[in-house]
Amino acid sequence: MAERQGEVIPHAYTMNQISDAANAAANDILAVIVPDELTTDLVNLVVNVTLNYVEHPGNGLSDAIEANYDDEDVETVLGWVDGMLPTSSE
Repeated sequence: MAERQGEVIPHAYTMNQISDAANAAANDILAVIVPDELTTDLVNLVVNVTLNYVEHPGNGLSDAIEANYDDEDVETVLGWVDGMLPTSSE
């Protein structure tokens, strides 16, 4: 948010602007780190879930995954990044 003499001025962004910014950030990061498929899947999952949360603030992770991955169930999508997820003992 911009500030004017200590005053916070809110900005409004369209969903397309937010989506474009999130995807550009993901692409820029992925271009620098030369990721493997697992990292790419995780970054894309974060972008997709974030965008869903912006449009549907009451959604949880399962809701966001179901909304973004029509042909896959939640367990399958989370399985793509399972190697990066902590186990319950960590």
